[in-house]
Amino acid sequence: MTNFSPDPNPFPDWLRMEMKVKQKQNAPFKPKQIDLVADIRFGTHTLKTPVGEIKIGLNKGKLQTVIENGKVPLGNIHLVNHVTLQRDVKIKEEVTNETQFGVKGEVNVSGQPKIGGSLGAEKKIGQKRSEEYQDKKYGVKTEGGESDPIWIFTPITGEVLEGLLQDTLLATIDVTKNPCTVISTFQKPEPEDIKILEAPLYFTNFMSENKQTILQQLVIKQSLKKILENCDYLSQISMVSK
Repeated sequence: MTNFSPDPNPFPDWLRMEMKVKQKQNAPFKPKQIDLVADIRFGTHTLKTPVGEIKIGLNKGKLQTVIENGKVPLGNIHLVNHVTLQRDVKIKEEVTNETQFGVKGEVNVSGQPKIGGSLGAEKKIGQKRSEEYQDKKYGVKTEGGESDPIWIFTPITGEVLEGLLQDTLLATIDVTKNPCTVISTFQKPEPEDIKILEAPLYFTNFMSENKQTILQQLVIKQSLKKILENCDYLSQISMVSK
C-alpha cells in the first residue's frame, strides 16, 4: 500500500482521518480482496469572524471513496446503520455536607446521658468522586455505486459529530486488476451541515430563532468561503494496492 496524499488533513482540529488498505488472506482460487479500514476523529473548529469567534461542529459528514480497478458489492459494505464511538469519560466531583446526631459523653443502660454527657450534632464535609460514561452514537447510511461508495454520518446522541472512530472496517474491495487505486475524501460541508456551538452573546440575543438561523448561516457561509476557497475537502487519502 502506498499513500501519496500531499495534505490529508488541512483542518485537523475539525476532522482528522487516516485510511489504510489491508490485503485479505484468501484461498488461491479466490479473487484478490482488500479491506478498507478507517480511523476518523471528529472535533470542533473555531471561526474568526467580524462578530467574534464562533465555535462550530458538523451535524452531517460525507465520506466518498473512488476506486479504480476494484469494486464493492453491497454485501461487502460493513459499516452500516449506526456506530458507537469511543466512550467519553467525565469525572464528577461533589462536595458532601453531612450532619450526624448523637450523644457525647458516657451513657447508662437506659440510654440517657450521665452527668457530664451531652446531646449534639457533628458536621462532616467530604468529597465524592464518580465517573460518568456516555456512549456517542452516529447514524450511518450508504449511497453510491460499486466503484464510488459513500458513507454519510449524522449524530444520534449529541448535537454534532464528535469523538473517535477507531480501526473500523468500512468495506471489502474486490480487486479486478492491479494496481488498485483507492481515493477516500471527506467532503467539505455545506452551510446547513454545520451547527454553531458557541457564539458571542450579542450575536444570538434579541432576535427570533428563525432570524438567528438565517444570520448564522450567512456568517458561516462567508467565513467558510474564505478558509475553504483553496481547499476542496476536509480530508483526503490516496492509496494504491499492487
